[in-house]
Amino acid sequence: MKNKYSQLLLGTLGILITFGLILFIVNLIPSKISEEDRSGIRLSFPKISENQFIKSEFVASNNNLNRVDILFKNPNLESRDELLISIKKGNSVIIEKHFSGFNFGDTSHARLDFAPIANSKNESYTIEVITTKIIDGKLAVGMRDKKLDNVIYYQSKFSVNNALSNTFNIFEKFIFKQVGVLVLPVMLLGILIW
Repeated sequence: MKNKYSQLLLGTLGILITFGLILFIVNLIPSKISEEDRSGIRLSFPKISENQFIKSEFVASNNNLNRVDILFKNPNLESRDELLISIKKGNSVIIEKHFSGFNFGDTSHARLDFAPIANSKNESYTIEVITTKIIDGKLAVGMRDKKLDNVIYYQSKFSVNNALSNTFNIFEKFIFKQVGVLVLPVMLLGILIW
């Protein structure tokens, strides 16, 4: 009987270690950190034909800035207006991209991807939207408090220490704070196999 209890304990421990290794491997996969600028402020959609040049600034809150999404609205997918969007730091252009109404859904984002900027934290950046061709004047841009509505993305750095820390945080929540979620089902599985 003692041998069966030790087998049950070892099986349970083996399942927990396997779960921990899976969590660790998942936490090794780099992911993006995102933040929406000015969330909570009322959103409006003025037509870009009304403002042919829109300039907005933001300050990066993390390092490795590598993507900015800007909200647009193309009602009934009819607009063919054309525009140029650029992201600048001071006078230097980080990225410049042409878009037309065909690139946007009824409500969708203009996505600007660029190489991660290593030391972007606390630096100021400018987004410029310039209307290059007004064909129908239906394309609208998302604005919050007279600033462009945007989502800012940062590339997370690969780090074994971060992966270990995240894995232990998850384990701590499941084992010590929510025992019934992980440990009890694993023990029940061990008893059923026994």
